[in-house]
Amino acid sequence: MGKDLLEMALEELWELFPIFLVAHDDHWKDYFNEIEKTLTGLLANQPVVRISHIGSTAIQGIWAKNIVDVMVEVSQSADMRDFLDRVGAGDALSGGLIHALGKWDDMQKVIEFASAAGALKATIAGDMNSVTEEEVMDLAFSGQDGIRR
Repeated sequence: MGKDLLEMALEELWELFPIFLVAHDDHWKDYFNEIEKTLTGLLANQPVVRISHIGSTAIQGIWAKNIVDVMVEVSQSADMRDFLDRVGAGDALSGGLIHALGKWDDMQKVIEFASAAGALKATIAGDMNSVTEEEVMDLAFSGQDGIRR
């Protein structure tokens, strides 16, 4: 066994977990627009105030990690108990993205599947994700309007 991560110097961690920056890609804005459109539909019944493209990919002309970051803001009057246990939606979105990239070449399908995976996880309290691929596919591609549980 090697060193514990907590015992490693920053340089050692960078070797294990490198960060790759790429030149600005004008398509990042298009990717965000697709994600925003999908999330707007999936969260239509939620108190969403704004969906924003954040992070380095949102800044024109700078190098960035090739990851489009999105922030969903909810109404200040929203009952936060509805959101506090919604841990893992971003991880579910990332997992859905990885799963979908291995399945399809169609980026629209990939984004819709990943967004649906994240949105479904947001309806489950706690850290454990119990949705199936079938449930994600149903939400992503059946044309249903919003999440029904």
